[in-house]
Amino acid sequence: MSLVQKNPDESTTRATAAVRVGFVLFAALALLSACRQAQLGSLSDSRIPLAVLGDSDSHAYQDTLSFPEGSGDRGGPYRATALQWTEVLDRIRHRQVDQGAWGEWGTRGRWSRLAAWFGIDLRSPPKQDFQFNFAWSGAKCADLSEGHARQTNRLLAVMDETTARWRNGVVVIRIGINDLGHGAHLAEFAVESDSLRQRARVDACLTQVRSAVDLISSRHPQVAFLLVGVLNNADTPTSIGRWKTLEERQNIARVLDRYDAGLRLIASGSGRRAFFDDRAFFERNFGSRRADGSSGYRGIDFGFAPDGTAMRSEFREGNAPTVLFLRDGHMGTSLNAIWAQAITETLKTELGFEIEPISDDELKVVLSPLFIEASKITE
Repeated sequence: MSLVQKNPDESTTRATAAVRVGFVLFAALALLSACRQAQLGSLSDSRIPLAVLGDSDSHAYQDTLSFPEGSGDRGGPYRATALQWTEVLDRIRHRQVDQGAWGEWGTRGRWSRLAAWFGIDLRSPPKQDFQFNFAWSGAKCADLSEGHARQTNRLLAVMDETTARWRNGVVVIRIGINDLGHGAHLAEFAVESDSLRQRARVDACLTQVRSAVDLISSRHPQVAFLLVGVLNNADTPTSIGRWKTLEERQNIARVLDRYDAGLRLIASGSGRRAFFDDRAFFERNFGSRRADGSSGYRGIDFGFAPDGTAMRSEFREGNAPTVLFLRDGHMGTSLNAIWAQAITETLKTELGFEIEPISDDELKVVLSPLFIEASKITE
């Protein structure tokens, strides 16, 4: 016999309290969801809606939630001069391309998971970026449809708010570097080439991309897609001393070629799809390895700023605009600027969008103040 006497209404009281707590949480999450929907606003202009699914190659550098000031990420002391390609595009083509409002979007994973219990789908993870940019640092191909991010599903929720407008929209999918580009991956590729194990890795990524394209197309059949190939991280400044034999480089290329070939196949399924060859873009603008494996890379010269500051970016890592790669390994402002220029050309020539390709003079206008400001900073 228990020596503790229980109140006969105790279990009922606890159940009632649990219901009340659940109701409060549900109301709070519903309010968060309503606020998110209110932020979407009314989109009635004629600009081209552009959405992004991807990883750190497209995550805004000026996101102070993900990259706090003083952290050293995305430019360190040169943070104000560090721009992602989406940020460059917005500065030059915001009158023609709509990436959504700049702001803080998304909630923490635990809140997103809790909301899911009540049937509420909250965007996650939180970041400061353009509304239609769902790319976030560290994302892998599986994050297009799995985990708390589920980029494709979250994008669809936004697109469904203004279905008619997205008939003239485009979704850029640039992902795969975290599945196929880390040093450990390349080391395996250099030895195994496109072995059955590596083919499975590549095919898993392609399955995710194809599923994302198919799902979006099923609900927005007129939206266009730009599928971006994967870069070869053996071409970064910190990798120059590795994989120097021709055989190793060819082995790596075979695996990456398989991924790009898969993207080309997905892109060939519709006239509203195009493939962007990122490795070809890189080699065309910045060179490649020489036959003996040594560096044949080059920087890029933009001329001079109005005050006479030289605007040249060297092929090395640093934080200032005067280098092509940031110290944290990501593409620098100058490289992103050239990339944004190439994307506008592709949107026009490959997908038929009425957009004016970014000119060299326009790049210079945007980059000049960044080079001038950087010249005043000492690391």
